[in-house]
Amino acid sequence: MSKSTTPHDAIAKTFLSDLAIAEDFLRSHLPAAVKKAIDFNTLKLEPTSLVDENLKHYTTDILYSVNIDDTLGFIYCLVEAQSTPDKMMPFRFWNYQALILNRYLKNHPDEETKLPVIIPLLLYTGKQSPYPYSLELIECFENQALAKSTLYQPPKLIDLSQIPDDEIKQHGRVAVLEMVQKHIHDRDLMSFAYDFISLLNQIKIAQNLYNPLLEYIITTGESKNFKGFLEMVIKESINNEYRGDAMTIAQCLQNEAASEAKFEIARNLLKMGMTDEMVAQATELPRAKIQELHSA
Repeated sequence: MSKSTTPHDAIAKTFLSDLAIAEDFLRSHLPAAVKKAIDFNTLKLEPTSLVDENLKHYTTDILYSVNIDDTLGFIYCLVEAQSTPDKMMPFRFWNYQALILNRYLKNHPDEETKLPVIIPLLLYTGKQSPYPYSLELIECFENQALAKSTLYQPPKLIDLSQIPDDEIKQHGRVAVLEMVQKHIHDRDLMSFAYDFISLLNQIKIAQNLYNPLLEYIITTGESKNFKGFLEMVIKESINNEYRGDAMTIAQCLQNEAASEAKFEIARNLLKMGMTDEMVAQATELPRAKIQELHSA
């Protein structure tokens, strides 16, 4: 038994690791409806070590797996012996259960996997009696009213693909980002280019945001007509800095295309049996680059 736990935790874990004793413990303390759903013949002790390092002196944990309504479930029992109970105990439980579920998903990577139910139990053996704090997670929040309206609700979904462009254009300074990310998978960037430039002309974004955005469109977008898109940005932008950056990127793309064309020519010439020196003279590529093509 680890020396980091107290005698209270140690003896509790020793007893509750015995499945016959564990069954009696669970039958004595679980709600009737839960007990009725459990097949105690499937009760099994699972390995666990989820307790925070700085709390191991006060707390130990035990994890059981068991069939609940003919599906796998878990019962997680935390043995608490702190002389001063923890107000954040509900949050700790939430965190530990999340760790259990995360480990379960890692061990069951199938896409059809559903999460098992976890039944949490707190065995308190501290001096202060009765246990003085609520075990409701909501009690851990400063703004409980707001927490109630968000914590137990699904996250707000912002599906850009379902928001009309005209509505996105009313979203102020974030409209540029939202429009770009909505249309980043479009095969034809030209249909989006006018709206993009129009937004930029209305909502000036900082240069340190514009450059990454333009690079994102070029490097991540699925369209093949980047040249036409950049030409339109250069032509229609009223901001000289926007035009200049677009011209720089357009030149880089042109240089990359020219370089790739040279490599393609070099590959073909090598296949025709020309020497490295002859290919280097024809393409103006360094001989070292020509030699790399032999192993490519």
